[in-house]
Amino acid sequence: MFGLSFLNSFFFWGLAAASLPIIIHLIKRNRAIKLPFAAMRFLQAEPNRQHRSQRLKQIILLLMRITALALLAFAFARPFLENGDTGTLWGDQPKAVVVMIDNSFSMATDDHLDQAVEQAKKIVRSFSSRDHVQVMQFAETTETVGAAESNFSALANLLDDRISLSNEGTNYLQALQAAESLLLEAPATYKYVYLISDFQRTAWERLNPHWRIQSGINLNLIPVDDGSAANIAVLDVHVTKPDKTRRRVDVLARVKNFGTEAQRVSLVLRMNDRKTAQRNLTFQPGAEQVVRFRRVAAPVGYVTGQVELVGEKGGLAVDNNYFFILENQSRAQILAVDGEPDRDLTRDELFFLDRALNLPGYARFSLIKTTSKKLPQFDFAEYRAVILANVQDLPRATARRLTYYVRSGGGLIIALGDRTNPNIFNSLFQELTPATLNNRAFRSVDRENGVILAEVDYQHPIFRLFSDAGQGDLSTAQFYQYFHVEPLSPESVLAAFDDGSPAILERKVGSGKVILLTSSLDSEWNDLPVKAMYLPLLYQTLEYVASQRKGQKSFLVGNPVPLQRFGVVGEQVRQASIKTPAGHGIDLDGDLFEQTSEPGIYEVWRKGQKQPAAYFAVNVDPKESDLAGLPPEELQAKVAEVTNDEIQTASLTIDNPGVHLEKHQRLWRFGILLAIFLLVGETWLANRTYR
Repeated sequence: MFGLSFLNSFFFWGLAAASLPIIIHLIKRNRAIKLPFAAMRFLQAEPNRQHRSQRLKQIILLLMRITALALLAFAFARPFLENGDTGTLWGDQPKAVVVMIDNSFSMATDDHLDQAVEQAKKIVRSFSSRDHVQVMQFAETTETVGAAESNFSALANLLDDRISLSNEGTNYLQALQAAESLLLEAPATYKYVYLISDFQRTAWERLNPHWRIQSGINLNLIPVDDGSAANIAVLDVHVTKPDKTRRRVDVLARVKNFGTEAQRVSLVLRMNDRKTAQRNLTFQPGAEQVVRFRRVAAPVGYVTGQVELVGEKGGLAVDNNYFFILENQSRAQILAVDGEPDRDLTRDELFFLDRALNLPGYARFSLIKTTSKKLPQFDFAEYRAVILANVQDLPRATARRLTYYVRSGGGLIIALGDRTNPNIFNSLFQELTPATLNNRAFRSVDRENGVILAEVDYQHPIFRLFSDAGQGDLSTAQFYQYFHVEPLSPESVLAAFDDGSPAILERKVGSGKVILLTSSLDSEWNDLPVKAMYLPLLYQTLEYVASQRKGQKSFLVGNPVPLQRFGVVGEQVRQASIKTPAGHGIDLDGDLFEQTSEPGIYEVWRKGQKQPAAYFAVNVDPKESDLAGLPPEELQAKVAEVTNDEIQTASLTIDNPGVHLEKHQRLWRFGILLAIFLLVGETWLANRTYR
């Protein structure tokens, strides 16, 4: 037996209006008036039967009026049936539905994941046998949990066993695009996405504001966050070597209290599984602090390290540890991808960059050059920054690794050119680029006419040097071609041309930075490389974006790890294995190791060896540690940003899956129709009743 519930039960006060016909009847009822009348012989006696018939009609009219008003109150209260496969009662067209459940590690807070599963169950059970429902769980990656076209109760019952918490961060863009792809292939007329999440501000802000969900898809957001969670996390670890003659290092751990109450905790540093140092500290609400372990003796060879936060009250446990690896490394390496190589070195895309970075006696960076085709062979983690110069296309897997690299703290510089395709670029780099590319500014390159840098943020570290006029004038460079772009935000524009178009933009992705130059890095589209300020501008940019993780091998959970960096290539792959932090051995069968689902230290083993050949560290995404969610009103505005309100609708459901059930069943229509039917009948009967 289904339970009847109401969304707006306060409308039942409207039942008081049902008493109006009774009150009017009592006020306006006919009262017998005695009049003296002598001519009784002219009156005809009326049978009591006709009088009773009129009185019965009046009673029916009164009941019809009372019932009509009660049905209106019932309809406005928005009733729905709870529990069971109620389906729709109107025989609508079949629906295609994707229910997305956030299983990122922030959902471990309180019982958020359990709440999400329960709400998903109610949504799944509400559909009819004509609908197609698919359930997916998502974090950084997306996974199908199950699908059904009839037995929705069975699918709902499977969710408890199949939905599990991951150690990944949240990627709403990939989740929504995965749901969108499924629904675009579905033949159904009506298509719905139900996204159940804690809707962290940091994760949602990663969504490209220029991205829009396809028209015809109804997006529904269902938050489970109560906004009361607290958390302290170890966000990052950086190692410096103040004493170059001895093997001692300073370990700097960045820790933040995301909660509203002060907490006293301990930070424990371990080297090669041995406790090396400990600091006891109090973190004030919202405070971020860099804790320094001074002059720590580091063992010879590979060093596995861990900073552990002990004594936290509440919050997440998975982000209380940060793992790192230390090894000796030479000067900073920069990887540059040549999008237009040429045998004539002067026409090569990297000609000026190569000459600038490899200055004799002044080489602060070591430039490693490659092409787009060879790029999949390189391990980005070995480089302080990556430069893409006029690159037309990259394999999807390589672009994904590049995204992980930047989010882990790597630097990326993107320069455009004549080989850049806006459609490919926007699709490939949507999680990295600070702007969406449009068309070129000019039909052709005209060296007689150009634009100059006119609006520059001299407070930014890249341009701070040039705030002194004696260091060079940025406006002397002429730009003959560039791409028009749409910045993700006005704050991302660091420099603009004199026509107002953005020239240099920045985007911070995770712990890394991305710089976009809308013109080229060589002299094909501008004369910047032959100007005096080209060299200092290039070095300032590299110093700003270059990763500070020199010699530290760290990846994010889910990040594929290239095996080439460990000397495991070709036939050697079959002779090697990886030991996970949990102690499980995994045989290798490819050039990438992708099973990095748990944080910790991973060991690379070769057959016949008694010691690991190498190590690498995997950590959770620090952005996921900030549990602050978007307020409902702000979340509703975000929904509008990714939908086209002229074609489709988008809704926000706050902690009440009954909204979905009521919307799907639409029992209120029965109330309205019955009320109209009764009012029409009342009018017809009233015209045939004696007043």
